[in-house]
Amino acid sequence: MKIFRILVCLVAVIASGAMFVSCDNTPKLPVDVQYDIVAIGDYKTMESSRPEITFTADGRFHGTTGCNRYFGEYTVEGNAITIADNMGMTRMFCPESDSQEQLIADQLPRIAEFDVKGDNLTLTTTNGQVLHCVKSAVQPEVEEPVEEKEAETAVERAYNAEK
Repeated sequence: MKIFRILVCLVAVIASGAMFVSCDNTPKLPVDVQYDIVAIGDYKTMESSRPEITFTADGRFHGTTGCNRYFGEYTVEGNAITIADNMGMTRMFCPESDSQEQLIADQLPRIAEFDVKGDNLTLTTTNGQVLHCVKSAVQPEVEEPVEEKEAETAVERAYNAEK
């Protein structure tokens, strides 16, 4: 009988520990997945020059406003996301998407939290704007890391070919 009580207690402890471990509902930011930004608040982005955003596993992000490219660094803690102050952007003249470009450039540095539901990514800014993103139909290719010993530069190939 004493062994039975010990087993029941042991099972209860293991089960309660499993409940605590499995109760984490914090969303994970998808990395190396390209998203189309389909709306910023009430503004619907232009389908002909749809802006995009991709967060990478190394703490960087990049995308396009529909005309210009942007890039920077980010950190995540839970569902909070912080965009670093070092965000950069190309500056081509884009008359057809100027207002969209300005809105994106203004809101990206303010992103403060995210939520993921299926193929949808929602980015919320510090001023309450919501960027609605949908997983892009075309995904960027993610290069597998090459072992340093396997990597051969063009110079090394030319040198080795002459031997």
